[in-house]
Amino acid sequence: MNQRIMTADGPKWVDIFFYKERVGLEYKGRRAHSIERTVRDDRRQNHLTGTGITVLNIWYEDLAQEHLCEKLMHNIAHSLGKRIRLRSATYEARRRVLYATLMPSIQRYEQLGG
Repeated sequence: MNQRIMTADGPKWVDIFFYKERVGLEYKGRRAHSIERTVRDDRRQNHLTGTGITVLNIWYEDLAQEHLCEKLMHNIAHSLGKRIRLRSATYEARRRVLYATLMPSIQRYEQLGG
């Protein structure tokens, strides 16, 4: 988290950054983003977008609701230029186990003010 990206105006930060693809992910926690912080983050995002970096915002609901999480994964894959090809008959069961395993950590992070 909090990866430094050098721009012409100095360093900028995003939560997760894929350097080769020039795609950044920004987590927008419910508690941690006041109006003032959201405005500042949006201006930083505009600057990054202006330098050719794609920034995807991720809200708590995008992780907490399975259908939104699935859409988010497809959006991230598309932004990275990757195709999601499901070839395993057990994909859905494995995805649900992974989701059930990760969700408690995501909920705790959000409760801490993430």
